[in-house]
Amino acid sequence: MEKSGEAAIDIIKAVKRLENQVIHINVRNEGVISGIPSDVFVEVPVRVSKGKVEPLPVSLSDKLKRLALPVRMEKMERALEA
Repeated sequence: MEKSGEAAIDIIKAVKRLENQVIHINVRNEGVISGIPSDVFVEVPVRVSKGKVEPLPVSLSDKLKRLALPVRMEKMERALEA
């Protein structure tokens, strides 16, 4: 059988088997990336082990935070308002 490519399947398998695995999924920021509000969802690497899903810290350069994030945040806010 061919793999579906869905991250949820990998997460369920890892949590059920207590595997130590790193995958990328969308999570609430909650301090994972500084300079982005906590209630924004971000796609980051997470470690799945011992029945837990733990986001790994991600650091962005000051230049990226200053130039790219405001544009992306504005687009996101406009989409939410529409």
